[in-house]
Amino acid sequence: GMIFEAPASAPDVAGPVSAVYRGTVVATHTGADGLTTITVQHPNDFISVYGNLDDIFVKKGDKVVASQRLGVSTSARPLLFELWHGGSQLDPALYVAY
Repeated sequence: GMIFEAPASAPDVAGPVSAVYRGTVVATHTGADGLTTITVQHPNDFISVYGNLDDIFVKKGDKVVASQRLGVSTSARPLLFELWHGGSQLDPALYVAY
């Protein structure tokens, strides 16, 4: 079966950004442009990354659940979304329903 059994949406327009699965926020990083990236560690060695966020609602160490709002993506740039497993980047479309 699928490891991510709780798909959530990843918007390609400005708006709320939600966790694709339960996990722990392991990093938040705000760049010189003022936009923030959030990294979430999930079970089974999965990691999801959400970038180009204007505003974030979580901090390092927070536990999150599937579909929990992490922040808000900017209208200036498209949402950056990456999914990793065991150090390899995956095609999110195989795991996440857009």
